[in-house]
Amino acid sequence: MKKVAFFECFAGASGDMILGALLDLGIDRDWFFKELEKIGDINNQYKIKISDILKKGIKATDVNVELEKHEHHHRGLSCIVNIIDSSEISVKAKDLAKKIFTNLAKAEAHIHQKSLDEIHFHEVGAIDAIVDIAGFSILYTSLNIDKVYVSPVNTGIGFVKCAHGTMPVPAPATLYLINESGWPIDNGSIEKTELLTPTGAAILITICDEFKTYPTFNKINKVAYGSGKKDLENLPNVLRLSIGEIERNFGSQDNIWVLETNIDDMQPEIYENVMNKLYKNRALEVYITPVIMKKSRPACVLKVICEQKHKNNLENIIFKETTTFGIRSYKVNRSVLNKEVIKANIENLGKISIKIGKNQQGEIISAKPEYEDCLKMTKNMPLKEIYHIINDYIYKNIFKYK
Repeated sequence: MKKVAFFECFAGASGDMILGALLDLGIDRDWFFKELEKIGDINNQYKIKISDILKKGIKATDVNVELEKHEHHHRGLSCIVNIIDSSEISVKAKDLAKKIFTNLAKAEAHIHQKSLDEIHFHEVGAIDAIVDIAGFSILYTSLNIDKVYVSPVNTGIGFVKCAHGTMPVPAPATLYLINESGWPIDNGSIEKTELLTPTGAAILITICDEFKTYPTFNKINKVAYGSGKKDLENLPNVLRLSIGEIERNFGSQDNIWVLETNIDDMQPEIYENVMNKLYKNRALEVYITPVIMKKSRPACVLKVICEQKHKNNLENIIFKETTTFGIRSYKVNRSVLNKEVIKANIENLGKISIKIGKNQQGEIISAKPEYEDCLKMTKNMPLKEIYHIINDYIYKNIFKYK
């Protein structure tokens, strides 16, 4: 069974709400306090209070970080990374915290047209944000979650005051993170306030495997609520977190995106560079189909298959690296076999990697040798003979054909 976490953001998300939801799972708070003390550079600069409160009748855990003194300076990404690296928290927690802060830095850098080294955080570089992100990383990595789903998010509407003045909701950094990750917005319940903060957005887009509505759990082990600081007109200001189990299917279905564009005015040798860049940026598949367009012009359809979280980045690459002016995109369902690679010791050849695919019942449906392993054997034997020997092994030892 896979251990799955589902974050429901019907009333937005912030660092303290996410931290509160994890603590509401029943994690030992004394242990958590001791872990936070391992971030020595910020010790004695804050107090953290955890309490159980009611939000429109729902019990939730509230986390409040109080600063010992008002801060006047802003920290850059390198300063925050040094604070995290010099701490004694786990390596996994360090790595996750740095990824979250890097995503925040990328958002700020894009908005202000500066490099990552030039960015100095305002609100998100403060002690309370460091506690929120580092504290979250400590708690999350201790749970050993296999997969994370995040619901569409209610961002709120209106305006918010920030370091650069009054800005529309979502705030610029928050909106950048939403767009880059492809996070769906659901403002079905209108609240005239900021519900999704940059810190909350950065945390959830960093850990999210897929944005979706409530998953079909085989078993729900725990439901927890993290409290926000606002009293909303229509909603309880809480984040709901469900932890449960989903069967490890031997084959599964998921949703993926198809991006495609027709190109009739680009030098053919450019396609290789385009394809390589798309694969390096997490495209699942890239292929080109020759077509005939109007006025009998020969052209190509460039088609890319990808996960939702990589869609925006891959579209940007297509626009930058090709001559196209437009990209079509649509979501499709995909059924996949559960893949597994085994090492087989085959007489006359040695060790060869064989990729097998199983269906939901665990039955082996497909098996084939890895091409690169076969290629290494071609000094002494033609490739077609190598494939013949391996396929014979597969039929007799994997499919059990006689």
